[in-house]
Amino acid sequence: LDPAALGAIAGLTGGAVSVPGAGQVQPPDLPRFLLEGQYALPIKKNQRKDLLGSVGQQVLDRLRTRPVAVRPLLTTLGHLAGGGHLKLWSNDPVAQIQLAGFPIARTVPDSAEAYTGVFASNSLGTKLDAYLQESVTRQQVCTRTSSRVTLTVVLRNDLPAAALPSYVTVGDIPRPTGIPVGTSRIALTILATRGADLTTATVDGAGTYDLAKPQDALPPGAATLEPISVKGHPGWRTVLDVPGHGARTVVLHLDEPVVGGPARIQVQALARPATVTNRSC
Repeated sequence: LDPAALGAIAGLTGGAVSVPGAGQVQPPDLPRFLLEGQYALPIKKNQRKDLLGSVGQQVLDRLRTRPVAVRPLLTTLGHLAGGGHLKLWSNDPVAQIQLAGFPIARTVPDSAEAYTGVFASNSLGTKLDAYLQESVTRQQVCTRTSSRVTLTVVLRNDLPAAALPSYVTVGDIPRPTGIPVGTSRIALTILATRGADLTTATVDGAGTYDLAKPQDALPPGAATLEPISVKGHPGWRTVLDVPGHGARTVVLHLDEPVVGGPARIQVQALARPATVTNRSC
């Protein structure tokens, strides 16, 4: 469950949620409070963890103990699972294998279908990913014997003009030197269709360096791509510093196997909904 899921489920069970140190928070306001508002409270880290635990426990207790109409509940849970805000995992290997075939598991597909996966995670220990806006565009050009895909991922840091607590902009873990306050460091992973070959890649219009190949000393600030593989899907990983009020753009040009049907695009749920454009053949 993420903040969006907690807010939606709280809305089904009715009434405000009691938040230590903040009073009553209405369900529609709960996601934004958990993502942003709570950091304005003058509390310590362990108290913040207790606050999150208290909110989560209240919402789940209400779901278990209050009457909720089945149809609205199932509709809401379906929307949350489809958007990646509700996930299910089991530590029972047999049960997990069964779950993996359903969207609620949010696993990378073990198939040869046309596929793009984009996953962004905060790697700096700040809370700035609450302001991260992502757009993903998959443009495919096909012939009878070829499929060429241009994948464009744009990450924008919509840092607000108002001053934010240092816990949000700096964090409370050791921080690398030389990174301006307000910069969001994002680890970006992109996966492609099985059998796809990367022909060219750029970051902000400049060429990238393949970490799997021997290199001389890299130029300062050079963008790198680390090749990976997940369930047979080729992928590439890079780390991007996205400045406040700025954006970074990654473009991959791929030769992919000819696969029938529209491509499946899997995007990790973020605090702000991603914009996804899928132009399949």
